Amino acid sequence: MPSSGSSAPPTPWSRASAPEPSTVSTSGFDTLHETNPRLVLCSLTGYGQTGPYTAKPGHELNFLGLSGFFAVPGRLDGIIVRPGVRLGDLAGALHAALALTAALAGNGEGQHIDVSLSESITAWCSLFAWEALGDARTVPNVGAGTGSYEPTDRKVTAVEPSAMMRARRPAEAAPCMAASAEQQPFSDQPIDAARAVGTVHHWPT
Repeated sequence: MPSSGSSAPPTPWSRASAPEPSTVSTSGFDTLHETNPRLVLCSLTGYGQTGPYTAKPGHELNFLGLSGFFAVPGRLDGIIVRPGVRLGDLAGALHAALALTAALAGNGEGQHIDVSLSESITAWCSLFAWEALGDARTVPNVGAGTGSYEPTDRKVTAVEPSAMMRARRPAEAAPCMAASAEQQPFSDQPIDAARAVGTVHHWPT
């Protein structure tokens, strides 16, 4: 029988009582930025600051499932298993650390960095994204880099804003255009599908 000094039993968990992801509005960051123009703020959430999933609670399995992680065989027998480490958290933390390092090493101008756990693990699975293109024959590859992992069985047009990366593309790689994700040079050309994974660095800050 519990003593009179015993604590009350814990309240059962329910979705209604689960904390919602916290966000900082654009106006809120603008106010902070006015006070300290060098301020760098990083928001690390399950689904990012915008979009239909922003307010949804999430868990490691949700992030992995949405990313397509479980479609990548992890065993020789093809059995799908849950990884023994929290890959979503690790991917998000690494992206956040990299983005913060780049921001702090920049021109001194503050910024609000938005990192999503689900999108971070999606970027890790991007090497296997070509299968999702199906029978698409005309494909722009946004953020193509040096041409790694570009298929040779379809028409690929690479889009890469970095002159250094374009210069490192081998002669046999797909033709590459100097453009950003914001200004695609395909307004009058038919496109079956597009690949753009991990392209945040191609958008103007």
